[in-house]
Amino acid sequence: MAQNNLRQNKIILYNLKKEFGTSLKFKRQISREVDFDTGKMVTEYETVPVLKAVVLPIMEARTFSYPLAYIAANRNFTYGALFDKRETSVIIDRKDLPKDYEININDRVVYGGSYYEITDLVKLPENAGFGFNMKSVGPVIDE
Repeated sequence: MAQNNLRQNKIILYNLKKEFGTSLKFKRQISREVDFDTGKMVTEYETVPVLKAVVLPIMEARTFSYPLAYIAANRNFTYGALFDKRETSVIIDRKDLPKDYEININDRVVYGGSYYEITDLVKLPENAGFGFNMKSVGPVIDE
């Protein structure tokens, strides 16, 4: 029975990749050094491309943020900020990753010209792949 469910999951994942597959990259920090002469910080990353990731539609919402002092003291409004929040979910087949690569919640994802942060990570049954949610943290500026 379990083998039948695994086969069904693999077929579904294959069909999703075929219809909605898109490319993205994982960036993992390897090292960070400071040049004491110039004060510049040099960071090295390991980059792992994924050619067929299933990226669900991006939910985009405008959010308003204000200081906690406003809530605590219940004073007249003083200041705040509007920003656009982008979140999405991704499914990746284990076959699309290098054999020795495990997705880590601290990895960054580069997709559609933006950096994304992984907010939660789930391993699919029988090590068939990974599912995770990610939120945008800004545009890609160093590539």
